[in-house]
Amino acid sequence: MYTPDAVFEYAALLRAGGEVEMAAVGAAAPAELADKLLAHARQAARAAERKAADGLPPWPYRVTRWRGPGRG
Repeated sequence: MYTPDAVFEYAALLRAGGEVEMAAVGAAAPAELADKLLAHARQAARAAERKAADGLPPWPYRVTRWRGPGRG
């Protein structure tokens, strides 16, 4: 996770159905940011099951990063 002031590294295990295990590698992000990261990971995990049912690859080929206000 990148912020304007810091970088927070996480390891995540995503399972179909929305189960996510996340652990900080080094310094943990503030709780508010970690909660947002967990929500994005859960969304990707839940979507994998639906995509597989539709015959699509379950995981995205690319994760697009969020750009804050005024950054395009």
